[in-house]
Amino acid sequence: MGKRERQLRWVGRLMLPFMVWAVLLCGIVGHVDASDDRQQLLATFHVHSTASTGDMTVEALAARAEQLGLDVLILTDNFSLRYEYGLWPLRGILKQRMSIPSVLDYGIERYLDEIAASQRRHPKLIIVPGVEVAPHYYWTGSLAAGTLTMHNAQRNLLVLGLTKPEDYRSLPASGNPGSYIVDWQMAVNGLPIFLVAPAVWLWRPFRPAADRRSPRRMVSVVLIVLAVALVANAWPLSQPAFSSYDAGLGYRPYQALIDDVRDKGGLSFWSMTEARDFHEYGFGPLGGVIVKTEAHPESLLQTTGYTGFGGLYQDGRTINKPGELWDRLLQVPTDEQRPAPVLIGELAFHGLKDAGKDLHRLV
Repeated sequence: MGKRERQLRWVGRLMLPFMVWAVLLCGIVGHVDASDDRQQLLATFHVHSTASTGDMTVEALAARAEQLGLDVLILTDNFSLRYEYGLWPLRGILKQRMSIPSVLDYGIERYLDEIAASQRRHPKLIIVPGVEVAPHYYWTGSLAAGTLTMHNAQRNLLVLGLTKPEDYRSLPASGNPGSYIVDWQMAVNGLPIFLVAPAVWLWRPFRPAADRRSPRRMVSVVLIVLAVALVANAWPLSQPAFSSYDAGLGYRPYQALIDDVRDKGGLSFWSMTEARDFHEYGFGPLGGVIVKTEAHPESLLQTTGYTGFGGLYQDGRTINKPGELWDRLLQVPTDEQRPAPVLIGELAFHGLKDAGKDLHRLV
């Protein structure tokens, strides 16, 4: 048996109890020995509902999947789409926030409960809960110079196999306060509170008849205002593990997510690594903001421990061609603890408004 068939056999054992290992969406099913008692299932991978950026509810998607004769519906709603940018040095106060519908806003328990309810109503359909996660984005440039750019908002991994809400709540992802850490930086952020003590001491006059506008009290007011401002700027005192103003982190945030998911017994897949995203938004006299994500096939070599990657989807791709990146990955020594990554097909389905796209069809 070849190496590709062995890695398909491995993911079949792991993909929840259902052993979903068909090459998804394309109608191409891997070879199965006659003695193998597993079922070949028609599945659709990477589907969004109204819990995030999709147009159809989980129930509507389940009904549609059954209508089309699908066996497996794999949901991957956006986990967090919360972004912010702050002006130095008061980034905690002088900042702009933006949030797009996501599972964090929708409610993790609500999302999982809706999937479970739809599963009960459609017992012949296997509904697999999952999320699409962008572990990190970062800023470069400046608003004043017209070069402000947000990078990697669409550098995503698909996470499956997590069934407990607490497993989702702690996913290390940008915009997820449940993953914020408490370290020495928290102590530094809280230091300004100690300015209150000298402020109180200065406020108390030496003489009962002292002028309330005395220099001592003016200094006291300044100290109190400064303490409040600095603490507010640093709030919350806990911070993301990876700063959105640090452009030198490389793939560390992504490896952290992969490791976290693996430790929780889940599966992680790199999503559409050769896809690009570029948008430019104008804000009148304030200037413009560029939002971009470059193709990143090197992510498959720069990270380890992920389950697989999207190699079939509606975009230009080369990594699945003979002699290209997937073949190179298959030459990397592996073992039972570190199998070779599998290739999956991705639909990136958001609704029926995309011409030619449906849960069972990618054009």
